[in-house]
Amino acid sequence: MDGDFLKRLRQYAQERHIPVMREKTADLLKKCLLKVNPKKILEVGTSVGFSGILSLSVTDARLVSIEINEDIFLQAVRNFKEAGLYDRARLILGDCYQTLMMIDASFDFIILDGPKGHMKELTELVFPMLNYGGVIFADNIYFHDKVKAQGFIPHKHRTIVANMRKFLDYIASNDSMKVEIYNIDDGVAVIEKIKNE
Repeated sequence: MDGDFLKRLRQYAQERHIPVMREKTADLLKKCLLKVNPKKILEVGTSVGFSGILSLSVTDARLVSIEINEDIFLQAVRNFKEAGLYDRARLILGDCYQTLMMIDASFDFIILDGPKGHMKELTELVFPMLNYGGVIFADNIYFHDKVKAQGFIPHKHRTIVANMRKFLDYIASNDSMKVEIYNIDDGVAVIEKIKNE
């Protein structure tokens, strides 16, 4: 894969208003991957494949990635093939909850970019799949900075914001996790498994 592929992919997504991982967050992801050196990566929320392709480009890992939107999923398949990384990726079209229930595997690294209103439940679901010393990388934890905001939250965002705050409280109080919060872009939580529950 040439070095400009991810730049072109980011531009493609931005032109079509498809969310992809922001630059500082992508740099942090790369650093975390190089530190953990995972052999197996799980990703919840493939989108067009940006973070999955980045992950495979800096590791020798194999990737399982789940996406619910069929049009975006098909674009991701094309992007992984164009990047020359499709043979190391198992891309799954489907609902993340149903799919995760059927996956009988363990992982060294998990990228969580699924439905923001369900981050706590998703973390509880994937944490048993994470190997000791493995990392969960959770992106956009501040939900456009609304999670940090004081005072009035618009009704349409209230449930997501409340649930994201529950997620942050949950990871902060779980003694099986070592958590680092990064105030970059829209917030990132890096969660290391320090003991089995």
